[in-house]
Amino acid sequence: MSRKCMITTKRNYEKTSVVKEFPRSGRTRKLTSLDESYIFRKVRINPTTSYRQLASDFSSKFPNVSVCKDTI
Repeated sequence: MSRKCMITTKRNYEKTSVVKEFPRSGRTRKLTSLDESYIFRKVRINPTTSYRQLASDFSSKFPNVSVCKDTI
C-alpha cells in the first residue's frame, strides 16, 4: 500500500468516520462484465454477425437493458 493511499484513506476516515470508496465522477457503464461476455460469446460463435443483430439478440435476452448498435 502506498504512502499516499494510506494518507488519503486516513484523511477520508477523519472527515466521514467511514472507510469506503467515494463515487467516481463520470458516466456509469451501461453493460456489466457478464453482459459483455455474452456479446463476446455470440461473436466467437458467429463472427459475421452484424451489430444490429447483436443488439437485437442482446435486447431479447436482457430486456431490462436497452442497447443500440453503437453501444455494442
